[in-house]
Amino acid sequence: MQQYTWFTARWSTWMVLAIFSFCVFFYGFTIPVPATNGEIVVIEVKQGMTSDQIARMLYSRGLISSPGMFQLVAKWKGLGSSLQAGEYAIHRGAFVTRIVDMMAKGETNYLQ
Repeated sequence: MQQYTWFTARWSTWMVLAIFSFCVFFYGFTIPVPATNGEIVVIEVKQGMTSDQIARMLYSRGLISSPGMFQLVAKWKGLGSSLQAGEYAIHRGAFVTRIVDMMAKGETNYLQ
């Protein structure tokens, strides 16, 4: 007969707790920056800019809450090196995932 320790008997509880914690953490950094009257910010992504440079520009313009999360989302979606140059009109309050998708598709001067 195999003996179980407290941890192994509760592995499913620990796994659920870990997944829940990750989801809360991930959601916390991907929620949009609070919108102010539907304000639109126009940014220009120049040819050759890296995802790090784009993330820092978006952060400095108040469009995202974390440059690192922008890069993580871009990498997670496999789009980190697919972000296209152009002029983008972005609503303050847009989700990070939407901004990444917009830049990967090259939806310039597009109001989401």
